[in-house]
Amino acid sequence: MSVDLSALAKSLASRDDRTAAEAALCAHFGPILRLYGRRHLGDAGAAEDLAQDALATVLVLLRAGRLEDGERLGGFVLGVARNKVHEARRTRARSRRAVPAVPDAHEPAYVGFRMHLWMCLSQLTERARAVLERTYFADEDAGEIADALTLTPNHVRVLRHRALAEVRRCLEGDAS
Repeated sequence: MSVDLSALAKSLASRDDRTAAEAALCAHFGPILRLYGRRHLGDAGAAEDLAQDALATVLVLLRAGRLEDGERLGGFVLGVARNKVHEARRTRARSRRAVPAVPDAHEPAYVGFRMHLWMCLSQLTERARAVLERTYFADEDAGEIADALTLTPNHVRVLRHRALAEVRRCLEGDAS
């Protein structure tokens, strides 16, 4: 079954009844995206999630008029899928790098962990410690912290990222 992608894109761009066009888009690209996800993520569940997430994103972007040339609908969908695959890979990598679980508060190891965490935090600069305290204890966002410490929000995010990386290295025993 051949689908005219240009006509489909025009139908999606029109403000009239988009339901049939959106259903045709999902029917056409759903299997393709599942195969793409299977190929790049290796897991049927992750591939299904990729297809659903990519299609939802494509529909939102098309409704917002983000596709100017209907001839490029296939590449547009593929680009969204690529971004979703990269996002899934980054998420997997982050979860693998996570610090091991904190011991139960009733275990003797908990006291040792708290002491080790305190030692790692004490090695940070005062400004980096202040950023972490305001982020995790005062639940302030980067803008609020930036105003309080007379920094830019981007600088706050960089400081937070570097401080967390330093604490992670220290907790993992690689305090170099």
